[in-house]
Amino acid sequence: MYRIWLFLAGLSGCAALIAASYAAHGLTGIAAPAMKNYETASLQHVLHSIAMAIAAGLLIASDGRRSGFGTLVLNLSAFAFLAGIILFSGSLYYEVLRGAQNFRQFVPVGGSLLMAGWVALALSALGIGRGG
Repeated sequence: MYRIWLFLAGLSGCAALIAASYAAHGLTGIAAPAMKNYETASLQHVLHSIAMAIAAGLLIASDGRRSGFGTLVLNLSAFAFLAGIILFSGSLYYEVLRGAQNFRQFVPVGGSLLMAGWVALALSALGIGRGG
């Protein structure tokens, strides 16, 4: 499973850089509050792409030394990061680029998933070197 998370983290990181580059070179005439939202989305996107790669790296590094619990929560962490990126950053990107607020209600859900990813990452430490 770690290969999937590492692959998705790489794609997500690349997409985050594309989004940031677009903000720097392609977004013109955007109001300051909207640009701030886009920059927040881009920053959270890249940071949580890295976090997803860390979760995948921990899965790789702990092969055979992590309990079922540790593996489960690392996979949950990576999933929460991915879903959080899509809902948090994706909703903000959509809002700025389309001028629509149809998906605004997903921003707090995405933020909560990003937080859950960090909690799951922390909880994975409880599964290191344990038998069950």
